[in-house]
Amino acid sequence: MDTNKENLLNGPQSTVGLSIFLLIAFVVLFLAGAMYALSSPQLAIVSRISSTASLAISEHPDIIDGERLFESAAAELYGMLDRYSRYVPADYFSQVDEEFSGAYSGIGVSIFSIPEGLVVAGVNPRGPSAGAGILLGDIIIKGDSISLAGKSTFEASLVLRGKAGENVTATILRPKRVLLEKGRKAEFIIDTLEIEITRGSVDLNHIPYCGVTSDKTIYLRVIDFESGIYNQFKDKLDSLLELYPNPSGIIVDVRGNPGGLLNEALDMVDLFLDEDILILGRKGRSYWDREEFYSDGSDVTNGIPLAIMIDKNSASAAEIFCGSLMYADRAILIGDTTFGKGLVQMYHRFADGSASRLTVSRYYFVGDVFLNKIDNGPIDSGSGIPPTIQYEFKKTSPLIRQLGMSMLFHRFVGFYQNELIEQSKNPVRTETFVLAFESFAKSNDFSLQSDLLLKAQELYLRAQLYLNNPRAHEVMLDIFNIAEESTAPDFELESEAIIRKLTSLAYERRDGVGEAFLKFSLARDSDILACEKILRETSASDDITKVN
Repeated sequence: MDTNKENLLNGPQSTVGLSIFLLIAFVVLFLAGAMYALSSPQLAIVSRISSTASLAISEHPDIIDGERLFESAAAELYGMLDRYSRYVPADYFSQVDEEFSGAYSGIGVSIFSIPEGLVVAGVNPRGPSAGAGILLGDIIIKGDSISLAGKSTFEASLVLRGKAGENVTATILRPKRVLLEKGRKAEFIIDTLEIEITRGSVDLNHIPYCGVTSDKTIYLRVIDFESGIYNQFKDKLDSLLELYPNPSGIIVDVRGNPGGLLNEALDMVDLFLDEDILILGRKGRSYWDREEFYSDGSDVTNGIPLAIMIDKNSASAAEIFCGSLMYADRAILIGDTTFGKGLVQMYHRFADGSASRLTVSRYYFVGDVFLNKIDNGPIDSGSGIPPTIQYEFKKTSPLIRQLGMSMLFHRFVGFYQNELIEQSKNPVRTETFVLAFESFAKSNDFSLQSDLLLKAQELYLRAQLYLNNPRAHEVMLDIFNIAEESTAPDFELESEAIIRKLTSLAYERRDGVGEAFLKFSLARDSDILACEKILRETSASDDITKVN
């Protein structure tokens, strides 16, 4: 009885004591948190920004545009960081989602914007447009009733893309040649067609070209490392190895590849390495933020000699791919030093669908080889990865580059597709086609804007703006005229490159980009053939000689 009474008394007293203790602890923690918040420079800055903006908006609600204020503030904030960190509005994040999904819902074409509309520069052979009859060189001027004239490629994609299964009517202009008088004369017309296309899910094509050379070297062109590239790469590599089980070598081309997703690059590297080899390390700003990735399989190629073609525009995940294999002594790199982006970004989604893309860490290779310093800031380019063998790839001349940008190649091929394919089998009419194309280009007011001419033009304009001397204006105008005369397009000098480009596009228009590469381009690409020779020579010798 006395014991029970004592328990009854002690129980409530213990509970009250515990409650008081917890209350005191909560108050202490709250005050400590408040003191930390008040003393933290970062939180103090956030508080000042929020208070300042709230006060200004409340006092001048009719003057301050909230969206404009936020965009300006975000631009200023991210401008203090590196070029890869940025705010991503919700409207644009749908395209970011595509990077992670590896597919989009649309009509399956690559497009370039011109004043009349959109030139079809590529047709996905497995996409809805290929089945509907859209051809390379078609000009899409409307999507349903919406004019595409003057729209950017992004604005146009919002019209052409949509839910899978929904239809869109594309109004297109198509070049057509009608033969007259038993084929000796021709009339050139532009057909206007309406083609109904059922939108569908289109896989992003990360490997547009692949094949095997006449000397049995496997070649794969990788244009990015976005979602799905590993599966595409493995499928194509497996297929080529099945057809050619004993190739002399493998060439992977990542020239101009801007990168993509870390996990895709790691998985691709793993295909070429035996187990438990360091692929890559990742190090953040804190001591604990560090992890390393090791290979966990076996080399699916069984040690076949491997070369990777690189240039100054091979960046990010492309550098992870080539650097990991080079520093693991599994591949040689041929070309020029890479871009030097040894940084990793991460997306942080917000409730409204927008996101923040922030650089969170650096990566390194075997031997703690980093491309970037930890505090580079806005100067965010690292040293890049030097090639095993220096090689200067053939450059596209200004004439060919500007003709390509003008879409004149694509439009001309619409008139002469079959004839160009025929001449490739028996090239006796090459000069005739080059002359016809030159006439076509000039009739469309094409003029070559060389680097010299552009500089002369800038010099002349600056003389008009900043110099009050009439003689200076006269001299600058003479320089501009001389530059214009000296840089007239020389179609005859570039005849070989012109006919090669036209014929390649003719095959692509008829058979698709992959088949065109196999049937025509692979055997004629001097850079691929040169790298094949280098790989063959270096794999036969332990000594690697630098090639200039």
